[in-house]
Amino acid sequence: EPRVKTEPTEAAAEIATPSPQKPPRKWQGPDAAQCYSVCRALAEVHGMPQRAQVKGGCGSARSVLDSLVQTILSQNTTDLTSARAFQALKKAFPTWKAVLKAPAAKVAASIKEGGLAEIKTERIRNILRTILEERPQECKGGEPSLEYLRSMPTEKVKEELSRFKGVGPKTVSCVLMFNMQRAEFPVDTHVWHIAKRLKWVPDTASREDAYLHLNAKVPDDIKFELHVLLVEHGKKCAHCAKARRDSHKLVCPLTALHKQ
Repeated sequence: EPRVKTEPTEAAAEIATPSPQKPPRKWQGPDAAQCYSVCRALAEVHGMPQRAQVKGGCGSARSVLDSLVQTILSQNTTDLTSARAFQALKKAFPTWKAVLKAPAAKVAASIKEGGLAEIKTERIRNILRTILEERPQECKGGEPSLEYLRSMPTEKVKEELSRFKGVGPKTVSCVLMFNMQRAEFPVDTHVWHIAKRLKWVPDTASREDAYLHLNAKVPDDIKFELHVLLVEHGKKCAHCAKARRDSHKLVCPLTALHKQ
């Protein structure tokens, strides 16, 4: 698998939690027409995604806190594995109070399948403690909750969530887009890789800078659909897949765009 030497892993990027403030001014594309064109082309191959039909994606849980934890568990693993880890966590500890009261080792054991269990356990428990300390009035019966974020503007939500260690731009953006249904465009490794191939961002672009740039460029009304389609395409297209897998032999509708 070819790699640019300076690329961090997805897990490292999230755990480091960089906090860029503005998109790079030197990057011009894509324009709205290009975004719509790619969205239509991918939809012809994969079908246009509908929110009600997208299951198991990061940030798809019902409550904001569930969504945040599920997205943290998705770092450095697959959607399927992280979904299993989240289900195991909720089965072992039905409430977030129970997660705090239990020994950390038992919590880590419940999410072991998702990888980085000790690190993720520490991150999650620190978030729960902070919520209880700072927002006790929002935590009925002592149960941590982030539902108060729903009434906040998007930029304020980003500030609130980005404070937590291990919660990076991609995690925040996923919670906003999937769970809170805000106009956000998360950039995971698939989106990042294809954006480089389309020359929407330079090959040297970090994932965080790519997010800031594309979040500003992709039209709000197709952010959800284009994100889901790019992720799906990155998983299935041998030409566009980051790992260049040959398991799917579909005809890539983006081949001509790659050459432009």
